[in-house]
Amino acid sequence: MQKLLLHICCGPCGTPVMPNLKSEFGVTGFYYNPNIFPETEFAQRLDSTQKVAGFNGIKLIVPSQSRDDYFTYIGETKKKPERCLLCYKQRLVQTAEYAKGNGFDCFSTTLLLSPFQFHEDLKRIGEEIGAEHEIRFHYQDFRPLYRESREISKDLDLYLQKYCGCKFSRKRK
Repeated sequence: MQKLLLHICCGPCGTPVMPNLKSEFGVTGFYYNPNIFPETEFAQRLDSTQKVAGFNGIKLIVPSQSRDDYFTYIGETKKKPERCLLCYKQRLVQTAEYAKGNGFDCFSTTLLLSPFQFHEDLKRIGEEIGAEHEIRFHYQDFRPLYRESREISKDLDLYLQKYCGCKFSRKRK
């Protein structure tokens, strides 16, 4: 079975994605989200991600990260969609580098679940990063599972966030 490193943005997005991928891959979670603001939000999302990973029997890797990493990466880019595309790129580059350096066959992201993301751009960025780092980006459109993710999250009493994650999206909640 191939080993897949799954970038996980939050527990609710992982609820249907993890079991779906486990049927085809040996899945390991990767929680790299320096965009999430403030620190309390980051902690709540990490907690729900840990619960979902544990429930699914998936190891979760949480690399060192800070909000400064995110702000340095996006620079002066504050508007959508440019800011979001840089955010995808930052998180997927980290995921691909870790996957390549640690014997994984491919990588993917739970961001592919959300109907609120720039899906085609996310797919393109993942594939470009995969080609650049010589590791396959596993693309799968998980959006049909979005409603299920909300229902499972409520059943598991997971924290359901009200905004995408960064301080800019928080102001628009």
